[in-house]
Amino acid sequence: RIDHPRIADLDLHLVSPQGTRLLLSENRGHTNIAYGMTLTNETEALMVFEDGFESAENDFIDDSAMFHSGWELDSGEVYAYRSGEVAGLRAHSGVQFIEMSGLEPGTISTNALTETDKTYRLRFAYAKNPDADEPLEMKVFVGSVTNLTVTASIEAANNTLAWQMQDVVFTAKSANTQIRFQSLEPDVYAVMLDSVRLDEVTPANFYAVFSELENLAKASMKFGDAPYAKEEEQVLFSGFEGAPVGLVKTDDIIDGWTVLNKKVRISQNSSAHSGNYYATLSEDISQGNQPVDDKQPGGLIWEFETGGDVRSSPAIGSD
Repeated sequence: RIDHPRIADLDLHLVSPQGTRLLLSENRGHTNIAYGMTLTNETEALMVFEDGFESAENDFIDDSAMFHSGWELDSGEVYAYRSGEVAGLRAHSGVQFIEMSGLEPGTISTNALTETDKTYRLRFAYAKNPDADEPLEMKVFVGSVTNLTVTASIEAANNTLAWQMQDVVFTAKSANTQIRFQSLEPDVYAVMLDSVRLDEVTPANFYAVFSELENLAKASMKFGDAPYAKEEEQVLFSGFEGAPVGLVKTDDIIDGWTVLNKKVRISQNSSAHSGNYYATLSEDISQGNQPVDDKQPGGLIWEFETGGDVRSSPAIGSD
């Protein structure tokens, strides 16, 4: 039984005594991309381009030339705002931003120079038009490798914009990657867009993000053996081999172990788990040290100094 306030977000990593490794994982709410999505921590970022629509004409844009930059209007219209033009609406960066709809839904795109098989990060700011009653959606296309739906739903106070940041990390498939934003809203209200930036990133660490959409995974996940489950990495540091047979006194040191309680017996028999020797531990504490934990009869029987962290897997038998 597991008691946890967010049980659906737990990862359980189970390792059997034989070394079989299982991962039980479910994550609700982090991402809708898919199980197996790869994220990066970058150590270096080289900017490819950055555009916050500062050069666009402050008007309904129905022609690509009105951007005065590398953006193309593929369909419909968009509207370029200036901060303060409408009370409460301010740009994420600079003084201008766009709404992905004018008198009809708009689609815009730009082409970026990329290198095949290099890793890039697209970053942009988006927000919900505060006049819209429902969440607003926008499609983001990055070449042929990414098709993402962004939902703007956060309401800000006093009719202002609650800007959010979105990162899209991808591997370029060609020397020219198209980046395209498309409004999914049929009405005049649409997602606000600003601070679009593309960087080439040098990945330092890769890790997987899990969701419940296993059917979208590109490849299955496999795990190697647990390090201590590999035969060549298991270290038997105490098997009591060669120890004197018979009762052992308190404070005697046997095969590196200090005996803290009576009675302990070393036996030589073919029934040993490994080798021919084994130890029998007694719960008699009448003449020994008091138990460390009074809930554990017999208390501490062995003490072993290792000088470091040790994972112990003793073989235990009973009469």
